[in-house]
Amino acid sequence: MDSLDNSVITTLNAGMIKDVDPQLLKEGQYTHAINSQLNSHLGNFSFIQNEPGNRLCLTLPNNLQFLNAIALQNSRFAILSTNSTTSEIGIYDSRTCTYTTVVNDPCLNFQKTNIPKGISKENYDCSETIYFADDLNPNRFLNLGNVPYKYTFADDACKTKIYTTELDCDQMLIDQLINVPCVTISKSQAGGTLVNGSYQVCMAYSINGQIVTNYYSTTNPQPIFTHENLGQAIDVELTNLDPDFSEYQLFLIATVAQQTTVYKVGTYNINTTAVTISSITENTNVPLSDLFLQKVVYTTSRDIISVDNRAMWIGAKTKVELDYQLLANQVTAKWVAYAVRLLLSR
Repeated sequence: MDSLDNSVITTLNAGMIKDVDPQLLKEGQYTHAINSQLNSHLGNFSFIQNEPGNRLCLTLPNNLQFLNAIALQNSRFAILSTNSTTSEIGIYDSRTCTYTTVVNDPCLNFQKTNIPKGISKENYDCSETIYFADDLNPNRFLNLGNVPYKYTFADDACKTKIYTTELDCDQMLIDQLINVPCVTISKSQAGGTLVNGSYQVCMAYSINGQIVTNYYSTTNPQPIFTHENLGQAIDVELTNLDPDFSEYQLFLIATVAQQTTVYKVGTYNINTTAVTISSITENTNVPLSDLFLQKVVYTTSRDIISVDNRAMWIGAKTKVELDYQLLANQVTAKWVAYAVRLLLSR
């Protein structure tokens, strides 16, 4: 029989121990642990703390059903919800358990079958913008501090905008609907330094001097000729300019001596509808190929994520282009005969 003097009693250095008198427990040892976990709420191991509890903090108004939340600054979240009649975007503050409606409008068109997913970005003016996609509606964004409402124009010289309380969902589109202007040119009665040649004009909308659209409304050629080969100008008229832009850039396409060159005429306020081009600045050349570049429009996406402060659309889709040849093959040609009286003169 083994002697008791040779026996070894092994005990844990830390953790739950129920075989030792509580008075003999060392630091890190305990006899009971109810609602506890061995990692912290930050994910660190070798910590024992109470299991975090839950409490009802928010109930959405108007029977709205929660769809998704987009994290904002300072423990706040943009809540996207719907009740099958209308849709809403609001801000939930988890620190105070408060909810504030930002905008409620059916045109948001959130659906329970297409959960919207999104990201947020803090702007230079400390406002926040969310970007979201649901593979149903077009890719959209919303500045939470500057909701775009529909407006009308006041009957004044400045065309002051009078805003309504109706949400303008078209202004939330990543690829917005744009008014294509009508541009016409004619030979000016004023003098200038344009030489003999053929001239055209086109334009593009810009923001802070950066072109953000395609080049639009290339005009028909306007020929210019004088025996002196100098002293001419052209007048440009623009209508249907998009009031949602504050500026546009105008370009002159000059074909002189069988050489075509594109020049930037200048940047103009959106309210400028008449321009006279009387000269060319040689250092404003623009590659001719830029005029034919078309911006790719992605209509819908399944998701959007942020990688290295860059937004990436996932599963982006483009608009299906019409095959005009299929339609042309369905055209049926017909002929019509007219009876015309023949008058013979003697």
